[in-house]
Amino acid sequence: EDEAMVKWKGDPTIPLWKRVVVDRYSILYAFFLLMGLFILTRLIDLQVIHGTDNEQLANRKMLSISRGIAPRGGIYDRNGIPIATVRTAYRVRISKSRSSAAERQAAFLTLVNILEDNGESYRKELSRYLTLEPLEFGQELRDDPAALEKWKRDMLGKSDTEGLLASPASALQWLRDKKFNIASFYTDQEAYRIMTVMYDILINGYVYINPFASDISRDSVGRLEEARMSLPGITVEETPVRRYVDADAAAHIIGYMGPVDAQEYVRLREKGYSWNDWLGKDGIEYVAEKWLKGTDGLRNLEAEASGDMDTGLQQAVPGYDVTLTIDMRLQKAADKALKDQIGLIRGMTSDPANLLDAFAGAVVVLDVKTGDVLAMASYPDFNPAVYLDRDDPLSLKKIQDWNQDWENAPLLNRAISGMYAPGSTFKPLTAIAAIDAGVLNPNQIYFDPGVIVIDGKEFENVNRYGYGNINLEMAIAHSSNCYFHFFGMRTGIEAIDRMAELFGLGERTGIELPGEISGVRANPTTKKQIWDDIWRPADTAQTAIGQFSQAFSPIQLASYAATIANDGVRCPPRIIKDVVRPGGEKPPDYVHVQEPVQTGVSAYALEQVRKGMLTACYMPYSYTEITFTPLPVKVATKTGTAETGEANHSSNAVFIGIAPADKPEIAIAVVIQRGVWGAYCAPVAAAVIKEYVSRKVETAGSRPTVQDTSVFIP
Repeated sequence: EDEAMVKWKGDPTIPLWKRVVVDRYSILYAFFLLMGLFILTRLIDLQVIHGTDNEQLANRKMLSISRGIAPRGGIYDRNGIPIATVRTAYRVRISKSRSSAAERQAAFLTLVNILEDNGESYRKELSRYLTLEPLEFGQELRDDPAALEKWKRDMLGKSDTEGLLASPASALQWLRDKKFNIASFYTDQEAYRIMTVMYDILINGYVYINPFASDISRDSVGRLEEARMSLPGITVEETPVRRYVDADAAAHIIGYMGPVDAQEYVRLREKGYSWNDWLGKDGIEYVAEKWLKGTDGLRNLEAEASGDMDTGLQQAVPGYDVTLTIDMRLQKAADKALKDQIGLIRGMTSDPANLLDAFAGAVVVLDVKTGDVLAMASYPDFNPAVYLDRDDPLSLKKIQDWNQDWENAPLLNRAISGMYAPGSTFKPLTAIAAIDAGVLNPNQIYFDPGVIVIDGKEFENVNRYGYGNINLEMAIAHSSNCYFHFFGMRTGIEAIDRMAELFGLGERTGIELPGEISGVRANPTTKKQIWDDIWRPADTAQTAIGQFSQAFSPIQLASYAATIANDGVRCPPRIIKDVVRPGGEKPPDYVHVQEPVQTGVSAYALEQVRKGMLTACYMPYSYTEITFTPLPVKVATKTGTAETGEANHSSNAVFIGIAPADKPEIAIAVVIQRGVWGAYCAPVAAAVIKEYVSRKVETAGSRPTVQDTSVFIP
């Protein structure tokens, strides 16, 4: 220090703080002391106060932000039995990372090796164009020179004038060395597996490549988690996926799901759908899509040292659960009985009218007081679960076969989309219209000669058999064509058509399922539209017995029978009972209001028709008597045999019934295409009624004793 400074520091007249501050060493001492205190404070905060939280943060590596897929709502029967639920599945997602090319190639190889070792399905876009074992061009290029040339131009960005992709071997080498720069130490098999991932990313990008693998096994998940430190950009996500429980018994009700297609994506992306989403394509899955689909959330995909995933940010909101009106036990009984009876009819060689060609049919069971669909079966059918496994070649083949099977049409819900002439099941309606018009007294005696002439044409009973003096009860019981020809003519087509419309025939019921048809009622208007011809008296005679150009769906026939049972009040059928989240929240847009329709038909007319149907069921030695007598309740029925107009095919079998006959609770319609005789539908209805009674008594606290109603046909 210089002499002046020493003197200044030692001057007692100068304040002490000034003398200390000017000391450069004192300044340094103070600075280090303050820094030490600050660092000590931060260490205490980081390691003691927030030590646990910061340790977790230090062990994390942010990879990306992903949608948290909302669990799809479940579908349940009226008793809470699950038909469609969700389960937790694991899928592989590939994201961009800042790792080197060598690290990415090693990661892709490890990923594919694990998936291959465990037999997992994953995206293999490259195999469509080039396969390794055997080394050849894939199915997209094989035997299609134009497609091959286009692929070469797409890969090279120009025409392949140098022959770089002339053969599968040269194409493999070019992709390996030039396009993807695969390291030379990898074998061809290893290089091909790496290129499988890189090619997909090249063609589709990171958005459309994901998920790269879906529904992988827990073993694969475990191995990927063990290797996660060497898998930059590769994560395993938990995701909810659809699961069906015995849904094949109700396939046409439940429908099926599929991936969003291009048109759907354009229409639905504003509603939160992504390119990789699935949605309902048919049935309840389609109709209730807006309720079943939840609201997706957002989550951080952070790989922790423990291997866990942080799924924070925004929670997904599950979809609404949909409760159906069907009873799954009754549904299974109807489905099985229909299949069994069609198979039985196909083997009934003793009936000369049977050409052994029965192949399809439908059953509908309604609660007559509410319109609730208790069961709805259609055959041939399909398995909705197959649509969930589109990575499986066998599943894809089944789906293709179902789509292309135009003859059997297994995807067609015949219960609502099939149209069938009602045959003699229409006769009760003709009787109601005649009584309502005042032209028929049920107790009036009519002499049935077996054959009558109308417009110069003979109209006859089956086998031209005449029943003699009969009233309405016995006309229904014997299913006399002559009786209903006569009174149908007196009633007139306008009155018959009006009554058919009141009972819902030829009109959509409004059931909450896609594809319902309206059917066709026979009247002058439809004849003009279809045949461009005038209406004649013989047309009325044919219409009165359920023939001519009229065709209705099984659900319309069931609703018609239910209206007869419910004193002329038609309750429109419904199949959705409730829509609600587990906490009780209902969607604001769910409204199901279809008011009952009062037909205005007299109770007397309906009582007389039900009386005739009861007598018809228990005609001595009849097929229906043998079938229904063992049941613990009485049943009122009407069978119909409808000609198809096809010379080489059996007639269609049609059936309606109500049970119990004295206090009706359910109505049933059964149709079997080429089922020969209407009575051959009876075992299907009997099996349904047997199960219904069992369920009802079981619910009351005891099990019923019901005789076996199976019938052997020699």
